[in-house]
Amino acid sequence: MCGNSEKLLRDAEEMLKMRNLARCSTAFDQAELAGAGADRCAAGRWMCAMLLGDFEAAWRQSDAIRRRGSPDAHRFWRGEDIRGKQVIVRCLHGFGDAVQFLRYAPLLRERVANLILEVPPRLIELAPFLTGIENVITWEEHAPVVQPMWEVQVEVTELPYLFRTQLSDLPIATHYLRLPDSILDYQESRPNLKTSLRVGIAWASASGNHRDPYRLNC
Repeated sequence: MCGNSEKLLRDAEEMLKMRNLARCSTAFDQAELAGAGADRCAAGRWMCAMLLGDFEAAWRQSDAIRRRGSPDAHRFWRGEDIRGKQVIVRCLHGFGDAVQFLRYAPLLRERVANLILEVPPRLIELAPFLTGIENVITWEEHAPVVQPMWEVQVEVTELPYLFRTQLSDLPIATHYLRLPDSILDYQESRPNLKTSLRVGIAWASASGNHRDPYRLNC
């Protein structure tokens, strides 16, 4: 990458950082024309489009990156049709990402023959109580002896792209996490409000996540 294209790319990324969305997409175009990396410029345009709520424009950037075929360790879905297939969804990001993106699980269940969810060991007790989830596996010592068969794999954060989600059809679900029947039955047997279930909520980013200085760690 020549000096001019590098400067143009830095300028475009600074515009994006400062949320100068009216200009940053064009700035990434200029950087790419000058010789900056096509995928890096596409990623910048993707973020601009997402921040503007133009999801379809973002997916076109994703399509362009996929067509170029550069190696990407975070890409699992290859663009296959999922209808009637054995599909495994792998949750390889944080717990918050898993819970948020698994709101797509009911949409997946409508289309696939079998849905398998792979989650980190610490999430395996919670995952079965998300709507649309039935078959949950993990890794390490709790991994299944016989790995399940699958035809299509997708990382959980790829689901919006798979469905080509638009701003108007985001799965903003409610009541998508249910309590186990054992807890509900136990609470029904204890009508005294003083001994009823108490719930605490802790907001924290994953340990070691220092990429976003605005996140708080409890």
